[in-house]
Amino acid sequence: MHVTILPFCLKVCKVQKHQTHLISHAVMKLLLFPESHQFLSFTESEEGLSLVLDENALETVVMLDEVAKSVVQVCDITWRPVQIVEGSLGYTSVGIVHALSEPLAKAGITIFNLSTYQTDFTLVPEERIYEAVNCLTEKFAILTEGLQELKKNQPLSPKPDSSSTANSSASSSELRHHSLSLPPSSLYLCSLKKEFVLSQAAFILKAMFFPTTVPRFFSYTETEDEVSILLDKEAMDAFTDEEVMTKSGDSWRLVKVDGDLGFAETGIVHAMTETISYKAHISLFYVSTYVTDYVLVPEEKCDETVQCLKGDHRFTLNAE
Repeated sequence: MHVTILPFCLKVCKVQKHQTHLISHAVMKLLLFPESHQFLSFTESEEGLSLVLDENALETVVMLDEVAKSVVQVCDITWRPVQIVEGSLGYTSVGIVHALSEPLAKAGITIFNLSTYQTDFTLVPEERIYEAVNCLTEKFAILTEGLQELKKNQPLSPKPDSSSTANSSASSSELRHHSLSLPPSSLYLCSLKKEFVLSQAAFILKAMFFPTTVPRFFSYTETEDEVSILLDKEAMDAFTDEEVMTKSGDSWRLVKVDGDLGFAETGIVHAMTETISYKAHISLFYVSTYVTDYVLVPEEKCDETVQCLKGDHRFTLNAE
């Protein structure tokens, strides 16, 4: 399998749910001018809105007006995205996220994962990108054009601080116990052809800012190559043109990590994917947010997933 280090940086942001409408103008501008950004992820859950933006997109959001700027909470970590470019079958893959997360967890490197319809993105703290590359070379062929491009403009130290690494590695060896829950709603995964984003902008904005189901889980991720959307059936049915929207067909169920994970803990992505995909061979779709993580599994595999997680001493599952 091949992975590439993409040539841009990302920021993870949070907006309180009752303030989501205050950034609608900025998000609309991003949708209407897709050339203004390289990466945009918008995920609404019961904890609020989680945004993952490249630096140009973040500037659009926080600089549009003072009101928008005041409601966007930005994580101080700068992230570098690592993308599977060969060897993944998108949402039908089994074990891809686990293969990426395992060596990084062993090295004590915290990650933020975003699956899409076609591939997976694993975000690594920029200050540890060289260490991450070294970890991944044992399992993956690394395409480092993006890393080389970044070095020209913003040199990084290839030698991470040893004390920081030691502390992170120590914490990764003792993953704390986590409580999981199983929200009852079913979700659908769709892929929108990138060239039709403008023509479908009204439907997208309606799905983002005028939900018919509350609380809900909704996720929109736009990259240079694709648009991937997770939504409920009612919102999906609003996209009536099958020429522009590809639907996975099968429904998915959420498994939520309860509580606030923060950004310091390592190993949670590895632990979840090890149990579900590596040991049970169940395909999954992994979405990290500012607050916590969500794993989606095919609905017909939900009962099997529950049994797998109940057998793992690292988790307590409260199935609803």
